[in-house]
Amino acid sequence: KDLDMLKRTMTEQANRTAHSMLSGSDWIIVRWKEGGDAPDASWLEYRTAVRAEANRQCDHINAAPNIDSLETVKSNWPEDPAQKAERERREAEVEAARLEREEND
Repeated sequence: KDLDMLKRTMTEQANRTAHSMLSGSDWIIVRWKEGGDAPDASWLEYRTAVRAEANRQCDHINAAPNIDSLETVKSNWPEDPAQKAERERREAEVEAARLEREEND
């Protein structure tokens, strides 16, 4: 009984997380489906990866034979394209600053 309740809670959390992650880019898909520009492929790949990760987690959770095995369920959510671009921009700035310091030394 405790195992079933924990499984239900964990699968609900995985699905809530996926919903939250997808909701920020829903407008991109709606615009496209209503005749607008097609979204960048990175957004479609991201949305597919979010769904796949939620499904993977739920499958792992539902297959768990005991509570201890639920501890092995780890999240591996994808980074959304806007966050990825921002992270890469910051990393490039840091690298450029490092190279400039090396040149000046």
